[in-house]
Amino acid sequence: MIEESMHKGTYSGKILLSSFGSSHTASITKYNPKSFNDKLHAHENAHFSYLFDGGCVEKKRSSYEICPGNITYYEAGEKHQVTKVAKDTTRINLEFEDSFLKQYNISSGHMRTAVYRNPEARFLLMKVYRELVIDDSLSDLSLQMLCLELTVPKFVHPKNGNSTNWLENLEEYLRCTLPKKLSLDQLSEVCNLHPVTVSKGFATHFNCTLGQFKRKLMVERALPMVSSSELSLCEIALECGFFDQSHFTRTFKELIGCSPKTYRKFKKDF
Repeated sequence: MIEESMHKGTYSGKILLSSFGSSHTASITKYNPKSFNDKLHAHENAHFSYLFDGGCVEKKRSSYEICPGNITYYEAGEKHQVTKVAKDTTRINLEFEDSFLKQYNISSGHMRTAVYRNPEARFLLMKVYRELVIDDSLSDLSLQMLCLELTVPKFVHPKNGNSTNWLENLEEYLRCTLPKKLSLDQLSEVCNLHPVTVSKGFATHFNCTLGQFKRKLMVERALPMVSSSELSLCEIALECGFFDQSHFTRTFKELIGCSPKTYRKFKKDF
């Protein structure tokens, strides 16, 4: 039995910032280990939640841990509850009304798959965070465009399901070998494919080169370190595989839209 039904823009954590569009709602919520709503509840609209920093345990049919960088999808009316908050936790939420799904002919399942398979998802959600903080006359338009870019069903139906297995394996290998330097020949051996096949197939599927994708993974790894660690930006840069702090700052700004220093300041402001 659901103990609480949450309406548009309502969450179990404290709402720090929110923006209400015609068919979507974006918000930043904060969870404290000593004060959070642990009631079983459901939301009237489907939404994604990106855990920015901290950590918690939730329960749907079974319990699962959510760590920094994790994206969780909730169907409209899906029962769940927060059972434990490890430390102060910040989440970015993006909620969609039925009118959004109908307008763009997207099913809830397709939207979920599109976001989970979209390699840009975490960076787009961080741009949602940035627009919520900036909150100027252009933010609403920017949020609308980010919503569409995030949920575009480009990644739902690959042309050939069998041909994507090596891409999924390669993505996992790239994540596991950060910040190790790799050659195209090494990657082609991992995939058991010709280097040309790897290059063309990867670029078609992920809409970027292998080098660009690896830089994204390096920034993705750096995000929680910038927001919550005491490490200097130079130390983070080297830990994540960048040549130096300048390289890190340039790549970070290109992907997130602001410098690591500004990003860290955003976090401290909350």
